[in-house]
Amino acid sequence: MLLNMKWVFISDELMGMHGMGQQCTNAYYSGALVALWFASTIVGAIDSIPLFTKLMEVVGLGYTL
Repeated sequence: MLLNMKWVFISDELMGMHGMGQQCTNAYYSGALVALWFASTIVGAIDSIPLFTKLMEVVGLGYTL
């Protein structure tokens, strides 16, 4: 019960008084979207190299066997 009361107090502090809860959440989501876009760009660049694509297919086939 004491832990629950402390948790409620901390969450109220973060969300209510300082107003940082929503800003932090938006920053994390924005960072995740940028990281996903960047990873997609890297995978697309690697996929456009013809020899590397075939090599990765062979590696994937060897891994599954």
